[in-house]
Amino acid sequence: MSIANIVIGQDKALIAFDTKPAFMPIPAANLEIAMQLAVQEKHTSKCGFLVHANVAMPTLGDNLLANYAFSMLQLRPDLVDLDKMAEAMPEILAEAHRQAVFIRKQQWGTDKFPGSAVFLVGWSNALGRMECVRWTRWPDDSAFKAEQVRHESINPDTGRKYDVPITDAEMEKIAREQVAYARGLPNAEYDCGGRLLIAELTRDTLNVRTVANLEE
Repeated sequence: MSIANIVIGQDKALIAFDTKPAFMPIPAANLEIAMQLAVQEKHTSKCGFLVHANVAMPTLGDNLLANYAFSMLQLRPDLVDLDKMAEAMPEILAEAHRQAVFIRKQQWGTDKFPGSAVFLVGWSNALGRMECVRWTRWPDDSAFKAEQVRHESINPDTGRKYDVPITDAEMEKIAREQVAYARGLPNAEYDCGGRLLIAELTRDTLNVRTVANLEE
């Protein structure tokens, strides 16, 4: 599980995300590797930045798939803004899913797909405002589904209702409640935490800052 709390305004977007790697069950043949990883402090990037287009790509779920998708966006020099990237995403995500499942089967002996949500956040020239599109594919789905994020997207959903967070303190409060919620679930696969970072985007700027250590 990951934290991805996104707020979209007319001229500015905020993205809060954590850094704790998602847990992926490892076959018994690789148990020694799993035990070595378990005792290490680990962090990972859960939000990619396509700085040439001033676009952010926060993700939930399958980090392997997300990395393939991010690489394919980087390797397409014709994708110069959010609008063009959004048009290309269905094809990119289908290929990223195929690659992730294949590599996981080849390297770790499992074709388990944990599900994935991929967001693109940035300035839309077509709409003349900040925009966020979310693509989701869960284990039982046959393809990704796209939807526009109108104002905010709070992930994971703890079942509580929040005012739209606009300050670092408000983002941190929600994130700490999300960590407590995730760690109260019965499966370690749903853990999140590490550090809390916030990305702030406008049409022409992109800034990232560390807000809190969610383990303290």
